[in-house]
Amino acid sequence: MIRTSPKCRTVASRENSIRERLRRNDKALLIFVSAFVLCVPILGYIGIYNRGMGPLALVFVSVLAVLLVTGCVVLLLIFRIATLRLFQSPLILASVAILAGQLQIYSAVYHGIDLYRLFSNLSFYQAKVEASSTSPRFITFDWGSAGFAGQSSWRYLLFDETGHATNPPPGTESTATSLMPSSNCSMTISHLWDRFYSVSVNC
Repeated sequence: MIRTSPKCRTVASRENSIRERLRRNDKALLIFVSAFVLCVPILGYIGIYNRGMGPLALVFVSVLAVLLVTGCVVLLLIFRIATLRLFQSPLILASVAILAGQLQIYSAVYHGIDLYRLFSNLSFYQAKVEASSTSPRFITFDWGSAGFAGQSSWRYLLFDETGHATNPPPGTESTATSLMPSSNCSMTISHLWDRFYSVSVNC
C-alpha cells in the first residue's frame, strides 16, 4: 500500500482548491460576458437612433465598456497562459470566443430589435402601405437618426413592393440607394419580413 505524505496531500488539496476557485470565477465571468454582449447593442441601438445628447451618451458608455471588458478578459487570458493555468479552467476560452464574435452578435441583436419594432406596429405600417397610391409601392418610415463630429446615421423601415432593395435586377442598383444623401455614404440593408426591410445609412 502506497502512502502519500501529509505535504503531498496538502499540495494536492491546494491545487484542487485553486482549480475549483478558477472554475467558479470563470463561470461567473462567462455569465457576465454573455449578459454584457447582449445588453451593449441594445444600449447602442437606443443611443444611435434616438435624437439628443442623452441617448448619444449611451453610445460612448457602451463603446468604453466594450473596450474595458474586452481588455480585462484579454489580460486575464494572457495571465492564465503565462502561469500555465489556462486549461485548469477552460471556461475562460468561452468568454474569449463570445467577445471575439461581438460584431456578429450585435448584428443579430439589431436584427431582433428591428423585427420587434416592425411586428409591434405591423398594423400601422400595413395601413400606410395600403393607403399608398404609388405603383410599385415604395414607402419609407423614419426609425431615427443621430449625428456627431461630422458623422451622421439614419435608420429606416422600408417597404419595397418590387423586392429590389436586396435583390436588384442584374446591372442595376438597389432601390434603397435613393435613401443615401451622397455617394460617399455606406448602407446596410436587412430583410425583415415579406417586403419590409431595415436600412441603415452612415455618412
